[in-house]
Amino acid sequence: MNTDRILYADRNFAVVTKWVGEVCESLSGAENPYADGKRYISLPDSLKPVIENFMGQKIDFCQCVNRLDTPVSGICVLALSKDAFTQLSHVFRENNTEKMYMAVTEKSPGVLSVGEWHSLENYMIFDTKKQKAKITDEKTVKSKYAALDYRLVGTGVRYNFLEIKLKTGRTHQIRCQLAYAGHVIRGDVKYGARRSQKEGGIRLHNFRLAFTDPYRGTTKRFCVPPTKDSLWQVAWEAIENVSGTDVENI
Repeated sequence: MNTDRILYADRNFAVVTKWVGEVCESLSGAENPYADGKRYISLPDSLKPVIENFMGQKIDFCQCVNRLDTPVSGICVLALSKDAFTQLSHVFRENNTEKMYMAVTEKSPGVLSVGEWHSLENYMIFDTKKQKAKITDEKTVKSKYAALDYRLVGTGVRYNFLEIKLKTGRTHQIRCQLAYAGHVIRGDVKYGARRSQKEGGIRLHNFRLAFTDPYRGTTKRFCVPPTKDSLWQVAWEAIENVSGTDVENI
């Protein structure tokens, strides 16, 4: 059984790589949010036996702490007990984390300078029926504050390559805020992309994650490059040139 996707595992949690198309919810329970006749792949359900093989023991609980959208790839933390889920959820809820993403966006009329950070602060509302977020001009009962920083790290003929520092964790936050600012992620038709990708998914990847281990008090740091197709490779090289990357996972 291939365990290459497991970056770290102990009796409390595992850190793994999520692929495009996987959902972060378990689909084996009675309350399946995707019970619509379509075929979905659950990250916790599919990786649970892989983690068991990696650790050499059975686990009774496996649930995502940080959730990436289905078309997004990157680093996910899986709690392996109810207590670990509670502890780690508190860590992430209190923003005791560093969450770095990279994106390939369609070129917009505005001009960005390489390496210069920009901030986005908005209030967002997520429509559960449409499964889509939107920006609102002011704070309301239903809206939530959303903040991120981003910068240009490189350009291609048709695309820009962005590095994103996520400050809050709202549903579809990066996709919605970047699109609102004129930086539509490649393949993200829901938020204004010109076309979908034949390979599926969108060009958004959570490449670096750091958080406090609630059981040891130490900081865990992880870095995972995106899949090695030509476009992602150019974007990754741009990230390395501007900000550097530490691929040693601890």
